[in-house]
Amino acid sequence: MHHFFVAPSQIDGVEIRIHGTDVNHMKNVLRMKPGEQMEVSDGAGTVYLCELKSYEAEQAILHIADSRQD
Repeated sequence: MHHFFVAPSQIDGVEIRIHGTDVNHMKNVLRMKPGEQMEVSDGAGTVYLCELKSYEAEQAILHIADSRQD
């Protein structure tokens, strides 16, 4: 399972928005499609299990399915 890192400010309720070079990596290198799952760490000790919801402009929108403290 792929793992990404975000700043806590990119987490909004039940969504995480990834932008920058990670979006290019997700779309063009990993060829991730909506519905695929990944883990996302916020740098503050929380790991989120997420599902790729969509790509919009220069960002990826992820739905948070679950979370745990590391």
